[in-house]
Amino acid sequence: MDQTKIVLHLLSGTFLFLCLSDLLLQAVTAEDQVTYLGSYCGGDQQYDQESEYANNVDLLLSNLTSRASTNKFYNVSSGETPNQVYGLFLCSSYTTDQVCQDCITLAQGEIRQQCPSSVASIVWYIECMLRYANHSIFAINDESVHRYMESGQAKYSQYNQDLTDTFISLFSTATTGNSSLASSTTVYLTKDLTMTCFVECTPDLSPSYCSNCLNSALSKLTTPGTQSGGLLQPSCRLMYAFNDAGSLSPGIEEIESMENLHFELDTIKAATDDFSPANKLGQGGFGIVYMGKLADQQAVAINRLSNASGQGIKEFKTEACLAAKIQHKNLVKLFGFCLERDEMLLVYEFAWRLWDEGNSLKLLESALGNVSAKAEAERCIQVGLLCIQEEPDKRPSIASVLLMLNTQPITIPSPVRPPAFPYRLGKKAAPRESYSIQAECEITELNPR
Repeated sequence: MDQTKIVLHLLSGTFLFLCLSDLLLQAVTAEDQVTYLGSYCGGDQQYDQESEYANNVDLLLSNLTSRASTNKFYNVSSGETPNQVYGLFLCSSYTTDQVCQDCITLAQGEIRQQCPSSVASIVWYIECMLRYANHSIFAINDESVHRYMESGQAKYSQYNQDLTDTFISLFSTATTGNSSLASSTTVYLTKDLTMTCFVECTPDLSPSYCSNCLNSALSKLTTPGTQSGGLLQPSCRLMYAFNDAGSLSPGIEEIESMENLHFELDTIKAATDDFSPANKLGQGGFGIVYMGKLADQQAVAINRLSNASGQGIKEFKTEACLAAKIQHKNLVKLFGFCLERDEMLLVYEFAWRLWDEGNSLKLLESALGNVSAKAEAERCIQVGLLCIQEEPDKRPSIASVLLMLNTQPITIPSPVRPPAFPYRLGKKAAPRESYSIQAECEITELNPR
């Protein structure tokens, strides 16, 4: 089969941390949280929409979708021979339960639209994969189909060997011992250039089948060197991305060293009253998020990663350093991390405290020095805080969000404290009044997260 090139919209060393950041500021739609890669409609054989096989496909897809809220992987069949349908889905280990559910829901809709009568179909997203067929696909290494992805300029070919060596190392990690048949890492090639690689197999494969599948995928990755890319197969996939700090867009600055990012565990315990339930802000697939207050009175949000996140110590330290190096106006800022006494903790800035004190512009990077960028950013911060209000009727609709972001002048309601924000961490400031933003220039198109 001819290779099919698919644009890879988002794959970088900060992708996992974008997911973590969403624990603090949830995306408003499912489509915003998942990234479509491609689909495959298999075989020349088509089924009749009024047939028993069609009914079994419907039952299968409904069954799989209902399981996605509580499972990251699930396989099942529907019907009896000769009209039996076999299906499975896989959500990547870093996804939250909600993102997994959203991704599979979108995937079953996409597969119905793209392959309405195909007896075998696959749809891929960065966050998940869904497939079905008219023959057994369980515990079988299927290399019969592949999709090639690439994005960006092919200016990294001198690192092809580093890319190959890193993938081979990940193959071993993913298929050794009690591994979940998935692994990722971020490595520094130069001071300013990092490379992130990710490999994954469906968990029903044996380690040897997984290794065979990944090696097959690597052999088909014939033109690496683009900024990001990968190869998708029914039973496994591999992806990579180069991140050149020197070529990042304006609004990004660099943290100097790993040492500057490290927090002592005792410091974090003091900031959160020893992880007191009263300071709990929320909980997601990566663990619990706490409100904290550092010794310098800086309010922070602390993500206490769960052991189930699957993050290794080496990967955690490397990606924490990378995420802190890439500070952009669209990202929740990472102050640092703690890796001590079996704890893995991430320390983020906390937007509500700064807003409540009238200092929301302190969230901005120093590179955003012009008035128009500050006005735009303050508007985004205010709308973002409205989207996480505790009472549902206080949260704006998608239409209202679009109106508030793209209309001026307009009066935007003032947000109140988000759920579980502890008053006792500081003196409660008087509520800020609603106001009309009179921006001095046009609001530019916002870059999606």
